[in-house]
Amino acid sequence: MIIAIHNNVVLKKKIQNEHNGIYMPNAKDESFVVLNVGELVKNIKVNDEVILNLNPKSFMLDGKTYYITSVENIIAKVEDQNE
Repeated sequence: MIIAIHNNVVLKKKIQNEHNGIYMPNAKDESFVVLNVGELVKNIKVNDEVILNLNPKSFMLDGKTYYITSVENIIAKVEDQNE
C-alpha cells in the first residue's frame, strides 16, 4: 500500500463503465479518484473524484498504475448531481 505524506495525494485514474460492459480508463476528462491523502491535506478525502491542473507523477506498483501529486495541483472536485 502507498501512504501519502505531507501535502501529497495518491490517485488512480477514474474508471468508466462502457456500454459494452468493458471497464476503461476515462480518457475524456482526465479525472482521478483519491486513494490516500497526506496528513496536511484538509479539503480532499479518499474516494473524491478530482480534476488536476498539471499531470501527476505516475508509477507502477504490483502491476497497477498509480499517480501522486501535491494537493495544490487539484483544481476541482467532481460531485454527483444526485447529491
